[in-house]
Amino acid sequence: VRSDATGLYKCEVTANFDDFFGSSSTVVDTTFVTVVEKPADFPTITTQSQNYYVGTEVKASCTSRGGFPLANLTWFVDDKQVTYPGSTKQYTVRDGVNSFISEMTLP
Repeated sequence: VRSDATGLYKCEVTANFDDFFGSSSTVVDTTFVTVVEKPADFPTITTQSQNYYVGTEVKASCTSRGGFPLANLTWFVDDKQVTYPGSTKQYTVRDGVNSFISEMTLP
């Protein structure tokens, strides 16, 4: 099955009672199906440098390639979640596998 099989599925059953009651009856049931797919690769972090001077900005980018639904990317520094307001932005790149990118900037 492919990820585009995700969607609302509907089954409709119609019983024809014309011979007995002169009518018919229709019953419908629906369910939403999500097809999931693991990301194509492990996440990748890139930075401008591995060493920074005090007072300079740290910029880093984390990319998760592929997968459905898209991955959730969360930044941690020394096992503590980064919560600086406005420090991260996230977007999707339509590159054939739908990469999800999170960029972090620390003052």
